[in-house]
Amino acid sequence: MSARTEWEVQVSEALTDLAAASTAHALYGGAHPRFKAVLDRFHRKLTALVSQQNLEIVVVGEELFVNERAFTRLARQAAALLRRLRRHRAGYLRIVAGVEQEELAVLTAALASNDDTPLATTDHITVGQVTLADTSELGGPDDDAGGEGGRHLPTARDRVTVIAQVFENFVRGRPLATAELEHVVGGILRALADRPHPAPHLAGWQGESRFLAVHCHNTAVMATGLARLAGVPRASAAELGLAAVLHDIGKVFLAEEYFAGEEALPIGEELELILDHPQDGFRLLLPLTHLPPLVPVVALEHHLHHRGTGFPRLSQPRRPHPAARLVSACDALDTLLTRFASRALTTREGALAWLESHAGTILDPHWVDALVHLFASTTPPPATPSGT
Repeated sequence: MSARTEWEVQVSEALTDLAAASTAHALYGGAHPRFKAVLDRFHRKLTALVSQQNLEIVVVGEELFVNERAFTRLARQAAALLRRLRRHRAGYLRIVAGVEQEELAVLTAALASNDDTPLATTDHITVGQVTLADTSELGGPDDDAGGEGGRHLPTARDRVTVIAQVFENFVRGRPLATAELEHVVGGILRALADRPHPAPHLAGWQGESRFLAVHCHNTAVMATGLARLAGVPRASAAELGLAAVLHDIGKVFLAEEYFAGEEALPIGEELELILDHPQDGFRLLLPLTHLPPLVPVVALEHHLHHRGTGFPRLSQPRRPHPAARLVSACDALDTLLTRFASRALTTREGALAWLESHAGTILDPHWVDALVHLFASTTPPPATPSGT
């Protein structure tokens, strides 16, 4: 890394203090001396900075910019701050001279909250969204979205198309466009807000070449739908949805014929390649520090059985993370409903029966019960490319 200027050092320290103040507020509350000490330090450093020039903090994709300078890798806590800003749909912060400590207390308290309430603009802090002109084809810029930000992605076809494009570009060597996938999850959550049952929002079969994108989309729809019905806050459901979209990222570099043959239970080298995809996904996602920590964990554990068996093999069996158990159940049901049912290899009743027969061994029995309750009482979406 090249030598940093004094200004870059000061900005890095201020970003670190902003992230630290938000964490301290989340852990101890706004009245705790530890939070007040961090907030006071942050205010002093920020006051010195904005006395020289205003600070403009912008989120673009996977990068955090300050006054047009990338700080994602310069500032130690930039990735944590990036996650918090995304959670609260803040793509732009402008802080000007005269900012009061009380304004920073409001900002850090909002960043610390577990919900996704948008950040508020104050006298010396302006909050906004970065709008991209090229999003009109899939939903329009922010002003058309009523301030919601980015793409609407109202249909399953739109969302699957974005996932497929992101995966294809990743295979070609481009960075993983997680901001685009977050737009997908936002579209899913908006659809679920209008119609909470996940079934109407699933994508149908679109051919083998699109199955991975369809499968990751549908797994995310089921997982976020169940989470919201269970009362999980929207922000936490959004992190879960992103983890579900990326749970099979370890398969993107496999030749199509490898994972297309899963239903035939391949043996030998092909089986090993497929069984390795949780570890491969974990290795791909772990370095992306702007992602919520839940994302690589779900990628690693979504084929770990409820009793601790499955893969990856563990020296000491243990149950997977609760989010991984939910994604695992949704992963299994979508594979049966989308790939197998589309080829007349099973029926909806047969798919639900398979889940019930493996509840408590491979799958979490509570999530199996929830899925069976939901999908036994509804007509499944048509297995066509136009799933809505």
